[in-house]
Amino acid sequence: MEKDMLSTTNFADKAEKVMLEIKDVRRKITTSQIRNILTMTNNLYDRARMGTEQLSDDELSDLQYYKMRVVYEAGRDNLVKDFVDKANLLEHIKQINRDREKLLVYCKYFESLVAYHKYYGGRD
Repeated sequence: MEKDMLSTTNFADKAEKVMLEIKDVRRKITTSQIRNILTMTNNLYDRARMGTEQLSDDELSDLQYYKMRVVYEAGRDNLVKDFVDKANLLEHIKQINRDREKLLVYCKYFESLVAYHKYYGGRD
């Protein structure tokens, strides 16, 4: 399981690998289809980068809401579901627990996924 963990030294490499592996999904999914998740991810990041050490109960509540919205967006659209599953988003969210650094790395990972989606010719 350790090799699947995101870290400050591998999040972009892992995102690139995912986007290369899912070229069928990457070609079909549009940036706007994942924009809602990206916006929520950016909000989590902005809030979490201001704190110290462990996540507060309010931040954990926000993370739970975020997780629910990721599942909702995936449930609405099979392409988004494929993206969420193949990028292992739900598992990465579970690994955060109360660890602020893991949340920040997760947010950077998600942003990297979107960046590589664009770089490798994903649809707008």
